[in-house]
Amino acid sequence: MKKINTAKEMMLRQLRTLYDGDKVVYQTLPNLRKSVQTEELAVYIDEIIEGKLRQQHRMEIIFTILKEESDGVVDDVIRCIAKSQSKLVNQCVEPSLSETMTIAASREMTTHQLNGYQTAVICSARAGFPDITRLLKRALQEEKAIVLKLKTIEDDIQQVPVTIRV
Repeated sequence: MKKINTAKEMMLRQLRTLYDGDKVVYQTLPNLRKSVQTEELAVYIDEIIEGKLRQQHRMEIIFTILKEESDGVVDDVIRCIAKSQSKLVNQCVEPSLSETMTIAASREMTTHQLNGYQTAVICSARAGFPDITRLLKRALQEEKAIVLKLKTIEDDIQQVPVTIRV
């Protein structure tokens, strides 16, 4: 693994990790959405998918500004989360359980990305790129809004009783 020697290299590593993570989330959510019965959750997952496209586009703009390639780093954590959560959702027989797991998976992936964007903001500020820091702060705000909305939906679903079949 290549050593990181400068703040810019640290920032680029974080940006590439986020870019890969956003692509993984974008690819995973449509599969999770298939298990959703609640219209509110389905619509919101579609909104998250659109948001991930915006995030990817924003990251491509950042890489263009920096005159750097976007590829080269894999986000092993988000890939592991996506794979394990998809398995759990597919194993749920009861639709309400699938929805609960879909929310949990979405929240877990989004929380990971939120933490990554917080780190990227710090890295870009440290590296001396104020314009990129502003773009990343906008992305961070979008991630925070996703987490809050998922929490609201999760709270609403928790109030609905689950029928357990014996």
